[in-house]
Amino acid sequence: MTANIIKIIKDKIGYLMRNYLITVAALACVSGCSTLTGDGTAQSITVETLEVASGDRIIDARCDLSNDEGSWSVLSPGAVMIHRSNKPLSVKCQKKGYIQDYTSVESKTKANMWGNIIVGGGIGAIIDHNNGSAYEYPPVVKVPMRAAPPKGQTPESE
Repeated sequence: MTANIIKIIKDKIGYLMRNYLITVAALACVSGCSTLTGDGTAQSITVETLEVASGDRIIDARCDLSNDEGSWSVLSPGAVMIHRSNKPLSVKCQKKGYIQDYTSVESKTKANMWGNIIVGGGIGAIIDHNNGSAYEYPPVVKVPMRAAPPKGQTPESE
């Protein structure tokens, strides 16, 4: 009789332990770690340049993008793969006949970062923060540009 009770207890403990391990593994898989879920550290950004006065699209402006992780170039309108970061992305565009202009784009913390903190105990959050995968920039960056004044004139102040 004692042997039966011990067997029942071992079976119960084995069942509970197996379910516990399955639950922990499932939570680890869905905790949202960007490094593991495939979002990764790179992001495609589309850059568009627009004429301020008319709103018309400016074609073939050279745009240089940079953050603390690197620098990239693209002709507008166009897309470029950049490295994610928690720091702002600087976008500077220039084209003959236009005044060089720039904009700065802030990165946002992705929702899976909070899943990392709540479910994963913070380890995934630290990894994703350090490699930039916890952040994202807007998919499209629009840079307004003004036509350069004719030679001998100064630009109008706004």
